[in-house]
Amino acid sequence: MAVGATMNATPRQSRYLVTLPPGQAAVFSDGMDFPVLVQVRDGSERELASTAATADARTVVRTRSGSCGSECQARPCTLREMRGGQRLLDDVPLIRLWAELAVLAHLTGWPMPVPVPDALAACPVVASAVSAASPGPARLAQCALAHAVDAAVAVRPSIAGANGPGGAGALAAHVAEAIRCWAEHREWRCSPDEPQWLLGAELPEEVIMGVSRPAVLAAAGTPGAVRGMFIDCQWVLDYLGPAAPGGSGSGGGCAPVRD
Repeated sequence: MAVGATMNATPRQSRYLVTLPPGQAAVFSDGMDFPVLVQVRDGSERELASTAATADARTVVRTRSGSCGSECQARPCTLREMRGGQRLLDDVPLIRLWAELAVLAHLTGWPMPVPVPDALAACPVVASAVSAASPGPARLAQCALAHAVDAAVAVRPSIAGANGPGGAGALAAHVAEAIRCWAEHREWRCSPDEPQWLLGAELPEEVIMGVSRPAVLAAAGTPGAVRGMFIDCQWVLDYLGPAAPGGSGSGGGCAPVRD
């Protein structure tokens, strides 16, 4: 009766609806006074005559970003796994800080910062090197790193919209790979000179800190964290001082790029 009421059917018509055989139906649309009875030809023979072509889901579902790690390249992450990687960034600030400093290093011509051994050992990115028998931690760590690097690139408008070999996508993929290689195998993937990502003679605050607020590099205690968690990373402090909101550097909110 409830179905019949939605299509303005009489009580007798509503009772008749439940007796319809396969291939028959009552059709109703806005503006019609009463439903109409229709019959659809059985197309089973036509459907069975030809086998529908199916495609591997892996040809449709792809990785989220070029910065994704080997686990995601082999099998794209689910939304649950990606959300887990994002949550890991809040639990382990070192991942996000390392990504920010690595992107800034490439934009300024300095070597990529490397955490001290104790800080690196406590960072879940190291879990990327675990065996294939326990891929859970590796996938989570790689996903977190990819999100951190993509975010560090996206908040810097000077490179976020760029394409090509020196564009945002290429920079994110390179930085993520460089961090993974050092964390997993202590391998250095950066060339001595990488001019394709250098930006001008001076960098404004929006490039050094990014346009998102609160900025990762402007968080309380960041200079101290850089000193204690990264090896030979004094150059970063030259940028954080004048570029930080309210900074007193003589550059008026700009910092010079390394010669």
